[in-house]
Amino acid sequence: METDRPETATLDGFALDLAVAQALRLSPELTDGVVSVDGVRFAPSRDWADGGPLIERFRMRIHVLELTWGRGETLWAAEFPGFGFEAEGFAHGWSTGPNPLLAAMRALAAARALHRTTSVAEGDWAEGGHQESIALLVELVRRAGVRCPATPMRLQRLVARLQQDGVDLGYRFAERPYGQYCEALASDLARLAALGVLRLRRETAGVSSYMPGSEATGFVADARRYIDRHRLALDRLLHDGEDTP
Repeated sequence: METDRPETATLDGFALDLAVAQALRLSPELTDGVVSVDGVRFAPSRDWADGGPLIERFRMRIHVLELTWGRGETLWAAEFPGFGFEAEGFAHGWSTGPNPLLAAMRALAAARALHRTTSVAEGDWAEGGHQESIALLVELVRRAGVRCPATPMRLQRLVARLQQDGVDLGYRFAERPYGQYCEALASDLARLAALGVLRLRRETAGVSSYMPGSEATGFVADARRYIDRHRLALDRLLHDGEDTP
C-alpha cells in the first residue's frame, strides 16, 4: 500500500500511524480513525507498546531540542540514523514533535519518504528554480558552524533573519511557542543530509547540529556566483547579533 510522499513533519494521530505502517511495508487498514494491522490496533505514535520497539529496533536518537522555561512547552527531536537500513528502504530521517514518541514516528516516516525521493531531490530543486537558494542554504550551514554548532533551531532562526534582511530563499515561517519555524526548511535540511550534502552530528551536550557533508563542495559549485552575490548578507547575519530574538 504505497502513497505519495507524506508531509511527515505535520502528521499526527491516525494519519501518522498509517504512514508508519506503510513505511514498515505492513498492510494497514483504516476504520473509523483507527489503524489496524492483521486485525490488531496499531498506534505507534500514541502507544509506547507499539512505538517503543521501533525506536529500539532502528536505534533512533531522541533528545530535547528546545525547552521554554516557565511555560512547560518542550520541542523534542528524533533522528533516524539511516545507515545500516538502506536495504530496508530507509534514508536518514529527522523530525520534531511535542513529545518523544510523536517526534520519533515522524522521523521514521520521513526516513522512508526521503528514501523514495532522494534520487530525484536535486532534480526537484532544479525544476522548481530553487537550486541556487538551496546552495546558499548549504553555504550558510558551513559558515554558521564555524563559530558554534549549527543546530536545527539555530538554522531556523538564521534563515528567518536572512529573509528579513532581504535574501528570500522561498521559506515561509510560522510563529511557534519556541520561535519562528518552517516545516519546508526542516525537510530540506533532512533531504540534504540524506544526499550526503550535509551531515548531522550529535554534540556533546546531546543536541544535534548540521555540518557540510562529503558532497557539499560539488553541490554548491554551480551556484558559486549566486553565493558570492550574497556574501555580504551572510557576513552581516553571522557577525551582528545573529541569535538575538
